[in-house]
Amino acid sequence: MKYVWILVVVVVMVRIDFFISLIESTTSKISKSTAPETKVNEVVSDTEMISFKNDQSLKVSPRTKFLSMLEDFRIDASAALRSRAIEHLKSNPQLFNDNLDTDLESRIYQWRDLLSQRNPETHLFLLELLQYLKGENQNMVRRFYSLAMDIDLADFLTAYAKSKDTTCQIGVLVADPLPEDERFNELAERLTALEAVLKKEKLDTSIKFMALRCEASIKLVLAKMQFAAQASTEAVPPTPSPEPTPNPTPEPAPEAGTTP
Repeated sequence: MKYVWILVVVVVMVRIDFFISLIESTTSKISKSTAPETKVNEVVSDTEMISFKNDQSLKVSPRTKFLSMLEDFRIDASAALRSRAIEHLKSNPQLFNDNLDTDLESRIYQWRDLLSQRNPETHLFLLELLQYLKGENQNMVRRFYSLAMDIDLADFLTAYAKSKDTTCQIGVLVADPLPEDERFNELAERLTALEAVLKKEKLDTSIKFMALRCEASIKLVLAKMQFAAQASTEAVPPTPSPEPTPNPTPEPAPEAGTTP
C-alpha cells in the first residue's frame, strides 16, 4: 500500500510540472506576438543623424565671430587675440564694405578704457584695422583713435609713426560730434601739445616727422575754421539802429497885454 501512494504522488507531480511548462510556453508565445516589430529601416534612420559640423543652425557667421573677438579683446587685450582677429579679418575681406557698420562701431568705441590704460596692443590693433578696413568704417576707426592724441600724445606719436597716414588726417578729427567752437578749442589744445613735443631736444626722427605733419594739418584746418567764422559774421548785415524821434518845439507863450 505504501508503494501505491508513492506512485500516486509521483504521477501528480509529473502532471503539475506538465501544466506549468504548458502555461510558460503559452505566455512566451503571447509576449512575442504582442511585442513591436523593429524595422531595419527605422534603425538606419536613427543612425542618420546630422553632423555637428554640417548643422547650419549651429554655425556662427564670420562677421559675428569677428565682432565677438572684438568684445573679447576689450576684456583680454592680448597679442594672441589680436593676431587671431586680424587673421580672421584678412581671411574674410567681405565682412565689411564701405558703409558704416554700427555694430563694428559699437565694439570699437568700447575700447576707450584700453586707450586710457595706454595698452600697446590696442594701438597695434587699431593700426591694423586702419589697414584692412575701408570707407566709412576706416574713417570711424580713425576718429576713435584720435582720442589717443588727447590721452597721451607722445605715446600716440610713437605708435602712429608706423602708419601710412602721411598727411596726419587723424590730427584734425575728434571722436565724438562737437559744435564747431568746441571742436576749434580741442584742436587748438592739440596744436599747443604738439608744439611742446616738438620743442624737446631728444626726439626720434620718425616721431618728429609725424608731429610736424600733424602740426601742419591742424594749423591749416584752424585757419580755415577761423576764415569761415569770420566770413559768416561779415555776411550777416548789421541791424540798423532806430532813428531818434524828434521832440516837438514848444510854441512861445504870448506876452502879457497882447491879443493872440
